[in-house]
Amino acid sequence: MYQEGEYNDVDVLVGYNSDECAFFLTAKTPEEHIARVQQRYGQFADTLLSVFPVGENSVPKSARDLTSAAAFGWHSWTWARLQAKTGNSNVFLYYFDQHQDFPKDSPRYGYGSPHGSEIPYVFMTLDKENPQTAKADIALSETMSSYWVNFTKYGHPNAEGLPDW
Repeated sequence: MYQEGEYNDVDVLVGYNSDECAFFLTAKTPEEHIARVQQRYGQFADTLLSVFPVGENSVPKSARDLTSAAAFGWHSWTWARLQAKTGNSNVFLYYFDQHQDFPKDSPRYGYGSPHGSEIPYVFMTLDKENPQTAKADIALSETMSSYWVNFTKYGHPNAEGLPDW
């Protein structure tokens, strides 16, 4: 569609999160993950596994990053790049990485921001009564909500009092 110019040239705000597939990745062992990567990527599997390695006894974020990049990151980045290259409308790309740092003994240790975790920030629905919701989270939510409202109203997220996107 982009090569032929057969798309709606509209303002775009698109992005992805730092650990999109944290809850989608079903491989429980390094061996299972390696087998799936080999099946899916064939001749490219060894190269991808060297860039996105598994742990000795786990499937850490570095391994999950491959699935996140293939399922969400590459598509979002490509959409933004093609729109910017061929269109006349505004394009804004985000990468969301706001998450709690869990201690080493937690099952969530090493996790980033999973799929959809930006939504409570955008719509300002964070649980303000939860002691784990930091003041920085509330401030980020207010900024993100302002960006998205501005984008919806004006086709760009920027406004006086906000850092330029």
